[in-house]
Amino acid sequence: MSATSVCRFFKKYTHQNLWNYLNGFRIVRAAQMIVETDDPIAEIGMRCGFYNISNFNRAFRERIGSPPGDYRRKFGSTVISPDAKQVEEIGRKLDDLRNGGSLSEGGGNPPSGTSSENGER
Repeated sequence: MSATSVCRFFKKYTHQNLWNYLNGFRIVRAAQMIVETDDPIAEIGMRCGFYNISNFNRAFRERIGSPPGDYRRKFGSTVISPDAKQVEEIGRKLDDLRNGGSLSEGGGNPPSGTSSENGER
């Protein structure tokens, strides 16, 4: 199937242009990366398929409504990253769960279906 046929087929069944769809998908992914990482914007643009920074900036501004740098300044600080202690604690809790433990600290209620102290269910 030729590239033209693929584009025609895509538009017939989705009612949108293939290239606009792909660029939109790339821009949304770039916006996510801009907020979640500290990677340079040019590098993010390249990873998302834009090999010309000017084209990336223009497409981003058209789709999102602001340039990538402004977008990062506005939304980049809203991501809350756990510190090393929190990551270790989460890791310990996940290990406990994998080994049959529970999330409650210091005991808590017995799992359902087990006997209580007086032998009743």
